[in-house]
Amino acid sequence: MNNRQVNRMSNQAGFTIIEVLIALAIFSIGFMAVGALQTRSLMTVTSSQTKTLGMEALNAQVDLLKQTPLYATDIWRGGAFGMSPEFAATYTSTNPATVAKGEFTVSWFINNNPHTIPNRWTTAPTNLVISENVMVTLARTAEPGNILNTVEFVKYWVTDN
Repeated sequence: MNNRQVNRMSNQAGFTIIEVLIALAIFSIGFMAVGALQTRSLMTVTSSQTKTLGMEALNAQVDLLKQTPLYATDIWRGGAFGMSPEFAATYTSTNPATVAKGEFTVSWFINNNPHTIPNRWTTAPTNLVISENVMVTLARTAEPGNILNTVEFVKYWVTDN
Protein backbone atom coordinates (compact mmCIF):
# COMPACT_ATOMS: atom_id res chain seq x y z
CA MET A 1 0.00 0.00 0.00
CA ASN A 2 1.31 3.39 -0.83
CA ASN A 3 0.80 6.66 1.04
CA ARG A 4 -1.98 7.86 -1.24
CA GLN A 5 -4.17 4.84 -0.48
CA VAL A 6 -3.57 5.20 3.28
CA ASN A 7 -4.51 8.91 3.18
CA ARG A 8 -7.65 8.17 1.18
CA MET A 9 -8.78 5.56 3.77
CA SER A 10 -8.17 7.87 6.72
CA ASN A 11 -10.25 10.65 5.15
CA GLN A 12 -13.35 8.47 4.70
CA ALA A 13 -16.29 9.33 6.97
CA GLY A 14 -18.20 6.59 8.83
CA PHE A 15 -18.30 4.51 12.00
CA THR A 16 -15.85 1.92 13.09
CA ILE A 17 -17.02 -1.48 14.25
CA ILE A 18 -16.13 -0.57 17.85
CA GLU A 19 -18.40 2.50 17.76
CA VAL A 20 -21.26 0.44 16.34
CA LEU A 21 -20.84 -2.24 19.04
CA ILE A 22 -20.79 0.36 21.82
CA ALA A 23 -23.95 2.01 20.44
CA LEU A 24 -25.67 -1.40 20.23
CA ALA A 25 -24.71 -2.17 23.84
CA ILE A 26 -26.12 1.16 25.06
CA PHE A 27 -29.38 0.65 23.14
CA SER A 28 -29.76 -2.92 24.36
CA ILE A 29 -29.27 -1.84 28.00
CA GLY A 30 -31.96 0.82 27.48
CA PHE A 31 -34.37 -1.68 25.91
CA MET A 32 -33.79 -4.16 28.75
CA ALA A 33 -34.57 -1.43 31.29
CA VAL A 34 -37.81 -0.56 29.46
CA GLY A 35 -38.74 -4.28 29.36
CA ALA A 36 -38.09 -4.64 33.10
CA LEU A 37 -40.24 -1.59 33.85
CA GLN A 38 -43.03 -3.00 31.69
CA THR A 39 -42.89 -6.35 33.54
CA ARG A 40 -42.93 -4.63 36.93
CA SER A 41 -45.86 -2.46 35.85
CA LEU A 42 -47.84 -5.55 34.80
CA MET A 43 -47.15 -7.23 38.15
CA THR A 44 -48.31 -4.12 40.01
CA VAL A 45 -51.54 -3.90 37.99
CA THR A 46 -52.28 -7.60 38.63
CA SER A 47 -51.62 -7.19 42.36
CA SER A 48 -53.87 -4.11 42.53
CA GLN A 49 -56.64 -5.94 40.69
CA THR A 50 -56.44 -8.86 43.12
CA LYS A 51 -56.53 -6.55 46.15
CA THR A 52 -59.51 -4.67 44.71
CA LEU A 53 -61.46 -7.90 44.12
CA GLY A 54 -60.68 -9.03 47.65
CA MET A 55 -61.83 -5.75 49.17
CA GLU A 56 -65.03 -5.88 47.10
CA ALA A 57 -65.75 -9.37 48.48
CA LEU A 58 -65.04 -8.23 52.05
CA ASN A 59 -67.15 -5.07 51.77
CA ALA A 60 -70.06 -6.97 50.19
CA GLN A 61 -70.12 -9.42 53.11
CA VAL A 62 -69.81 -6.62 55.68
CA ASP A 63 -72.75 -4.80 54.05
CA LEU A 64 -74.81 -7.99 54.06
CA LEU A 65 -74.05 -8.63 57.74
CA LYS A 66 -74.87 -5.02 58.66
CA GLN A 67 -78.30 -5.42 57.04
CA THR A 68 -79.01 -8.72 58.81
CA PRO A 69 -80.79 -8.36 62.16
CA LEU A 70 -78.76 -9.40 65.18
CA TYR A 71 -81.67 -11.33 66.70
CA ALA A 72 -84.38 -13.22 64.84
CA THR A 73 -87.80 -12.95 66.41
CA ASP A 74 -90.48 -15.37 65.35
CA ILE A 75 -92.58 -14.76 68.46
CA TRP A 76 -95.55 -13.62 66.33
CA ARG A 77 -95.58 -16.98 64.59
CA GLY A 78 -95.11 -18.94 67.79
CA GLY A 79 -91.39 -19.45 67.20
CA ALA A 80 -88.50 -19.08 69.58
CA PHE A 81 -86.44 -15.98 70.15
CA GLY A 82 -82.72 -16.17 69.48
CA MET A 83 -79.79 -14.88 67.47
CA SER A 84 -80.01 -14.82 63.69
CA PRO A 85 -78.27 -17.82 62.13
CA GLU A 86 -75.62 -15.50 60.63
CA PHE A 87 -74.59 -14.47 64.16
CA ALA A 88 -74.86 -17.82 65.92
CA ALA A 89 -72.94 -18.11 69.17
CA THR A 90 -71.13 -21.15 67.77
CA TYR A 91 -69.21 -18.94 65.36
CA THR A 92 -65.97 -18.17 67.17
CA SER A 93 -62.49 -17.10 66.14
CA THR A 94 -61.48 -20.77 65.91
CA ASN A 95 -64.73 -21.82 64.18
CA PRO A 96 -65.95 -18.84 62.10
CA ALA A 97 -68.76 -18.76 59.55
CA THR A 98 -67.24 -18.68 56.06
CA VAL A 99 -68.32 -17.97 52.53
CA ALA A 100 -66.21 -18.45 49.39
CA LYS A 101 -66.13 -15.51 46.99
CA GLY A 102 -64.02 -16.36 43.96
CA GLU A 103 -60.42 -16.90 45.01
CA PHE A 104 -61.15 -15.43 48.46
CA THR A 105 -62.76 -16.68 51.65
CA VAL A 106 -64.62 -14.24 53.88
CA SER A 107 -65.08 -15.32 57.50
CA TRP A 108 -66.94 -13.73 60.39
CA PHE A 109 -67.66 -14.40 64.04
CA ILE A 110 -68.89 -12.68 67.18
CA ASN A 111 -65.82 -11.20 68.85
CA ASN A 112 -66.32 -11.76 72.57
CA ASN A 113 -62.96 -10.21 73.35
CA PRO A 114 -63.07 -6.75 71.75
CA HIS A 115 -60.14 -4.40 72.12
CA THR A 116 -61.87 -1.06 72.41
CA ILE A 117 -65.59 -1.44 71.78
CA PRO A 118 -67.86 -2.05 74.83
CA ASN A 119 -69.84 -5.25 74.48
CA ARG A 120 -73.07 -4.79 76.51
CA TRP A 121 -74.57 -1.94 78.49
CA THR A 122 -77.93 -0.62 79.64
CA THR A 123 -79.14 2.76 78.43
CA ALA A 124 -82.13 3.13 80.76
CA PRO A 125 -83.93 1.03 83.36
CA THR A 126 -86.63 0.08 80.84
CA ASN A 127 -84.47 -0.58 77.79
CA LEU A 128 -81.61 -2.98 77.38
CA VAL A 129 -79.22 -2.42 74.50
CA ILE A 130 -77.28 -5.47 73.48
CA SER A 131 -74.30 -5.06 71.22
CA GLU A 132 -72.13 -7.68 69.63
CA ASN A 133 -68.77 -7.02 68.04
CA VAL A 134 -68.55 -8.72 64.66
CA MET A 135 -65.13 -9.49 63.21
CA VAL A 136 -64.97 -10.09 59.44
CA THR A 137 -61.74 -11.32 57.84
CA LEU A 138 -60.55 -11.82 54.28
CA ALA A 139 -58.10 -14.51 53.17
CA ARG A 140 -57.16 -16.26 49.96
CA THR A 141 -58.84 -19.63 49.60
CA ALA A 142 -55.45 -21.20 48.83
CA GLU A 143 -53.88 -19.64 51.97
CA PRO A 144 -56.57 -19.68 54.70
CA GLY A 145 -54.20 -18.73 57.52
CA ASN A 146 -52.91 -15.62 55.75
CA ILE A 147 -55.42 -12.87 56.69
CA LEU A 148 -55.34 -10.09 54.09
CA ASN A 149 -57.71 -7.66 55.79
CA THR A 150 -60.00 -7.38 58.82
CA VAL A 151 -63.09 -5.29 59.54
CA GLU A 152 -64.74 -5.03 62.96
CA PHE A 153 -68.12 -3.43 63.56
CA VAL A 154 -70.84 -3.39 66.23
CA LYS A 155 -74.37 -4.80 65.84
CA TYR A 156 -77.05 -3.41 68.20
CA TRP A 157 -80.32 -4.79 69.46
CA VAL A 158 -82.69 -2.89 71.77
CA THR A 159 -85.39 -4.47 73.91
CA ASP A 160 -88.53 -2.69 75.06
CA ASN A 161 -89.71 -3.62 78.54
